[in-house]
Amino acid sequence: MDRSHDTFYFCIKALEDLVPDIQIHARSEDGHFDYSQVAVHSDHELPTEEAIWQRATELHDIFTGKQYQRDRQSEYPSLAEFADAYYWAQKGDNTKMEQYVAKCDEVRAKYPKANTA
Repeated sequence: MDRSHDTFYFCIKALEDLVPDIQIHARSEDGHFDYSQVAVHSDHELPTEEAIWQRATELHDIFTGKQYQRDRQSEYPSLAEFADAYYWAQKGDNTKMEQYVAKCDEVRAKYPKANTA
């Protein structure tokens, strides 16, 4: 994760992950994390700047690796459509279920899962 990008959110989340029961008061200039501007209230020691950046990078990678899920969400057919298709499938007519699955397959093809291997 490039430190010049807007990483403030991920750095705060990293601090929350690394320090139990932390209370954070931090300032950000234009969305950029400034380690020197962090005030922490906790019985635990503040992690090193490098440890914070490492965890922030991990969280950023997890978030960006799941972008396909966020993209798919708004385009999947509704649960109401699924319920209707399921009802008719239970009655022996699979037409609507096949259409529902076809729509899901279209969305999955449009936004493929990122290959992280």
